[in-house]
Amino acid sequence: MNLRYISLIFIVISLCIKCKNSTKYSNDNIDNSLVTNVENKIEVGTMELKKVTFYREIISNGKLCAVKKVDLCFKSVETITNIEVKNGAPVECNQLIASLDDFLFINKLRQASQNYEKSMLEFQDQLILQGFSLKDSGKIPKDIIKASRIKSGLEDALFEIERAKYDLRNSEIRAPFSGIIANLDTKVKNRSNVGTTFCTLIDNSKFDAEFYILETELAQVEENQNVKIFPFSLYSIVVDGYVSEINPIINENGMVRMKARVKNSGGKLIEGMNVKVLVGNSVPAQLVVPKEAVVIRQGKQVVFTYEDGHAKWHYVKTGYENSREYTIEEGLEEGAQVIITNNLNLGHDAEVEANN
Repeated sequence: MNLRYISLIFIVISLCIKCKNSTKYSNDNIDNSLVTNVENKIEVGTMELKKVTFYREIISNGKLCAVKKVDLCFKSVETITNIEVKNGAPVECNQLIASLDDFLFINKLRQASQNYEKSMLEFQDQLILQGFSLKDSGKIPKDIIKASRIKSGLEDALFEIERAKYDLRNSEIRAPFSGIIANLDTKVKNRSNVGTTFCTLIDNSKFDAEFYILETELAQVEENQNVKIFPFSLYSIVVDGYVSEINPIINENGMVRMKARVKNSGGKLIEGMNVKVLVGNSVPAQLVVPKEAVVIRQGKQVVFTYEDGHAKWHYVKTGYENSREYTIEEGLEEGAQVIITNNLNLGHDAEVEANN
C-alpha cells in the first residue's frame, strides 16, 4: 500500500518537472519576439519648422450666376417661321435667333410710306396757299410750318412709318450680346406670345459666385481679394477669381452676402452650378505645420519632434487653421525638426529614424 502511494507521488513530480520546462521555453520565445520588435526603429518624415506666410481660409458654399443674362421674347403675335438656334448653342452679338412671318409688317410699312408721300404733297399745298414754297423753308415762320404739318397729316404719317419699322424690326429676335442659348422650348409654326419668354441668353464668358460668410468673418474679406472656386460636379477643376461685391447688410441669420467674379476660360462652368468658395487671406511670419503633424493625446494637441534618433513629445497650442495647415502659437521653437509622418502611434523617447 505504501509502495503504491510512493509510486504515485513520483509520477506526479515527474509530470510537474516536464510542464515547467515546457513553459520556460515558450516564454523565452515570446520575450525574444518582443525584444526584436522594440529594437526595430520607426521611419518618420520630418520638416524644419520655419516662419512663413500663412494663408487663412474662409470656406463657403455658393452658386454661379451669370453676370449678363436676359430673357428674350417677341413683341408681336404672329407665326414663328424660323428658329436658327438650339439650347446650348453659342451665338454672337446681333446674330439672328428666330423670326416671325413678316408679311403683315412689310405691308404696314409700305402703306405708311404711301401715306407719308400723300401727306408730304398736302403739306406743300398748305404752304403754297399761304404764299410759300419748300425752297423758301428757311424763311417760313416756324408757327406756319408747324400748323401746315399738322393740317396735312405729315406728323401722323411720320409716326406710322416709325411704328411700322419698329414692328418689322421686332419680327426678329437678335442676340443683344454674345453668349449661349437656354430655356428654348418653342417650335416653328407656333404662335408667338407677347411678354412670354422665347429663350434665355446667357453670357457664359464670366460668372459671379454668390455665397455667404459669417458676420465674424467680415473683417477678413475685402473687395478684389483672391478666391478659389471648386465646382462640386467637376472635381478636377479649380478656378481663380476675386471678390467683386460685398452686400453691406447682415441678414437675420448673421450672414453677409458676397459675390466673387470668375472667368469661364475652360468653358466648363454653367449657370446655377453649385460651388465651394475659398477666400484666402495672408498672415506673415507664422510657425506653420501640416495638419498631419498634430495628434491628439489625453485630449490635448501634441506634436513630436526628432532629436538625436528619438521622438520628443510636445504639447502645443495651435492658432490659425486652413484646410491643410495649423499655425503654432506655443510649444515649439523655430528650427525644430517636426515629425510629420508615422506619428500616430509614437510615444515619448521612442527610437525613430528620419528618412529625409
